[in-house]
Amino acid sequence: MHKKTPFLSILAETVFLCFSTIFQRHFTTFGVVTMNYTAKSSNLAV
Repeated sequence: MHKKTPFLSILAETVFLCFSTIFQRHFTTFGVVTMNYTAKSSNLAV
């Protein structure tokens, strides 16, 4: 029991870091696409 807990916590931290890194990359890409789309829409509106 005591040996499994550190392993599970390290595994959970690793998975969390991987997901957060992937999410940050996708979120940044999504933000850039949204900004470009908004800029194009405002240019078309003007």
